[in-house]
Amino acid sequence: MKPILKFIPIFFLTLTFVACEDVLELAPTSIIGVETFFQNEDDARVAMAGTYVQFRNQFSYEIYAYGEMRAGTLYLGYNDDSGWWTAMYHDNSFTPVSPYPSWYGLYRTIHHANLIIQKVPDLDFSNEGEKNRIIAEAYAIRAFNYFTMLKTWGGVPIITEPTAGFKPGEQFIARSTEAELLSMIKNDVEMSLNLFPNDHMGRRNRWSRPSVLVLKGDIHLWSGQVMGGGEGDISTALIAFNNAVSAADVALLPDYDEIFRYHNKGNKEIFMAVHFRKDESSNVHMHFGTSTGRDPFGAITYVLDDGTLLQNSVMFPTGGQNRGAPAVWYQELHDMEDQRRTVSWLAINRLVGGELIPDHWVVPKFRGANFGANAREFFDDVIVYRYADVLLMIAEAKNALGQDPATEINLVRQRAFGDEFEGNEFVSGTQEENVDAIMMERLLELGFEGKLWWDMIRLDRAFDIAPGLQGRENEQHLLKWPINQDVLSQNDALIQNPGW
Repeated sequence: MKPILKFIPIFFLTLTFVACEDVLELAPTSIIGVETFFQNEDDARVAMAGTYVQFRNQFSYEIYAYGEMRAGTLYLGYNDDSGWWTAMYHDNSFTPVSPYPSWYGLYRTIHHANLIIQKVPDLDFSNEGEKNRIIAEAYAIRAFNYFTMLKTWGGVPIITEPTAGFKPGEQFIARSTEAELLSMIKNDVEMSLNLFPNDHMGRRNRWSRPSVLVLKGDIHLWSGQVMGGGEGDISTALIAFNNAVSAADVALLPDYDEIFRYHNKGNKEIFMAVHFRKDESSNVHMHFGTSTGRDPFGAITYVLDDGTLLQNSVMFPTGGQNRGAPAVWYQELHDMEDQRRTVSWLAINRLVGGELIPDHWVVPKFRGANFGANAREFFDDVIVYRYADVLLMIAEAKNALGQDPATEINLVRQRAFGDEFEGNEFVSGTQEENVDAIMMERLLELGFEGKLWWDMIRLDRAFDIAPGLQGRENEQHLLKWPINQDVLSQNDALIQNPGW
């Protein structure tokens, strides 16, 4: 027999020494016994940094698998290996033994958050506000991870104590109900909000009170739309979103492309982002970026649709495997006047005998940065929440409550179309028509940001839009993921999701 948390560190916490603001600008790690480690406020800061390191690991690839891949926005790339990206996700054809992520990484992060929630309240701090902020961040991380699992698998084992030890039988924990898990998540969010000493957002790579308010809205919007919470939960979501916007220093950037650039981390559109940077000790890439980019390498001249030469270009001089490429149906959603088009996908053509021949397609939204000659690497931040996302969730909540969502949708569309906005305005229709419009706007605005699969479920459009689900409305079990067979084999108390 083996415990449910097969890969969670037992007795030891991997900790990383960092500055307070640059929480992930890392020096070498050390492994220290938990019981002897938590002695003072410096230990708490280091433990918080280690928790963010674990949190970040999920955003290199797994969040995209959970929240985007099954939406079918990516398909066969130039260098597809037919086993990681394509048919399994696009066609929703995987099984419990397919090679997709398990929940081990999410629980590993929860273990670190649990340690802070348990240990830090007993430590003396020179500044009580900083102590409360650290605990608040741990509650936010735990809530976010459990919310990710709720959306992905439904009910899961709830573990709120550090797993620093094992006694036979004690960690074979059964799955909670979805209602039990939702209640726990909502409680964690309220604990977090009550502990933050102020609305300070810092460099936006750590949880803050405004970003946790967005998380609260996201949770209540899901429970209201998907779990039967109805208008009560949706009203709570709308209040939380509006409070987040009021508390935060956020604005829509005029240039959509600048939201995502390496040189513009922590910009004013961002509520919360997961931080990646070259030369950190772990040197973790934003793996989604490497898998959707592609080299215009060698002697071939590559050309964009508008005639721009890419040979020796700063866009993709090197790096990128192109295992997944923007699906044709997703490309066709974009108007030529919409500035989001060339940030979300690009067609790369070969110039052969004066003729442009389509070669491959890339996702330039996360295209890394140059670190010297032939040294493009992918350390883009992964945005958890940004202002345009929140505006569209406000529109969704307002529409569900019978209110007009036009103001928020048009703020997003006005930035997208710029001088071409006239004639592209949104005009409110019926509630169902508005749902279609909101879903379309989220497809255009938030493509490849790890959200669209969950958006399709929340707005009840998965079987209408996802290519691998069309005509399969009688297979509702597909809206949840199967529990990985490896996970099931570690815990006899677990039961597979129905239908899998």
